[in-house]
Amino acid sequence: MNEVTSDNIFLLTLEDAGTISLNDEGEEWTPGMHNFVGENGLVYGVPYTDEFGQTVMPDMGRVEATNGTVGYMAIEDIEVAVFNGAKTQTEQAEAAEQNARDEAKALRAAFAEYYGIDALSDAAAYQCIIDVRYEGGTESAKSKMERDASALLAEALDEGEVTEARLSSLSNSGFANSLTISDAAFEEILNLAKENMKVFVPVYSVEGAVVGEYSFVRF
Repeated sequence: MNEVTSDNIFLLTLEDAGTISLNDEGEEWTPGMHNFVGENGLVYGVPYTDEFGQTVMPDMGRVEATNGTVGYMAIEDIEVAVFNGAKTQTEQAEAAEQNARDEAKALRAAFAEYYGIDALSDAAAYQCIIDVRYEGGTESAKSKMERDASALLAEALDEGEVTEARLSSLSNSGFANSLTISDAAFEEILNLAKENMKVFVPVYSVEGAVVGEYSFVRF
């Protein structure tokens, strides 16, 4: 299981640090050369890899807010957002579990929105989230979604709650006792879900004023 930390969340959501740091004169970029220390003593800028291969994190990370304003977010705010403010390992594990269950609800709702039918169980949605969030198992998650939805849809068909024609319209290959979810369909379902999984942290100017907010998904 990959640990979610402020470091890897920030690194995954940033643009390339070298691109951010190039100036108009096109001078050669050196890692961290445009990071600076503010009057408050905090380091502002982007993460970079030093000569020892270690990732150096600023205190305030340069990002673009959802409103398009470029500012800085506190790196410590990310960890607070990731774990809902939990401090201890036990509390953080509990927070991660609750977050996964909340994200599963979003995935189930996204499935219903995409197909126009509620046919994904909470348990299967949760397992899909665990696969994608911690193990990068998109293919495994898609297979779980197919199996669970197929079983629920077949049951609905047997009980007369849905017609065979309606089920056949759900995928290009038809229903044929199982639902085939294309890679593109799974990606779209996941993207729909992510809209309801976003976590927000404030974005500040160098002077400390809030100028917007930055959003990210925990996986």
